[in-house]
Amino acid sequence: MNDVDNVICARIPDPEKDPVGHKLVCDLMIHGPCGQANPLNVCMDKNGPGSGCSAYYPKTFLDKTQMIDGWIQYSRVSPANGGFTGVVKRWDHAKKAYKNVTVDDSMVVPYNMYLLKTFACHMNVEYVLSATSVKYLFKYTLKYAPPPTLVTHPLLPPPPSPSPPPPCLIPLPPVLLLFLPLPGSSS
Repeated sequence: MNDVDNVICARIPDPEKDPVGHKLVCDLMIHGPCGQANPLNVCMDKNGPGSGCSAYYPKTFLDKTQMIDGWIQYSRVSPANGGFTGVVKRWDHAKKAYKNVTVDDSMVVPYNMYLLKTFACHMNVEYVLSATSVKYLFKYTLKYAPPPTLVTHPLLPPPPSPSPPPPCLIPLPPVLLLFLPLPGSSS
């Protein structure tokens, strides 16, 4: 599971060693918070009253990444064992105002730090281990009829430019672009 930990993480980074990563994770990769911190969050009680978070947050603290019941459970360290915390600003439905909420690794959505720093957006990165995992990854696109088709196109190299690219752009290796035409859109 060490290979998984080298690519996918579900921890809040050390604010001293990686302040940019810490800010990005706290701003973009925190679920909710829900539960007692925010019982009116959109994820709460979708499966009936008292059912809790539909995404099963907060997650369990684990020292090492493990496979449990066919699902990857990522390493998440509690603050008592050296894990880090962050403060996020969230809307308080009861007070109708923003409030600061302290969060820990149990509320972190899995991410890849390279992708997070490159694209600076919410991006749930999961290790696909079984057919159930694949079904989870595509459940939103497969809800529509007719089912969308997945078409791949090779990425063409960029045209030569007379000047070097700005230093803020990180060159990415050649990849395949995935186009997912949705129902009602022209392909």
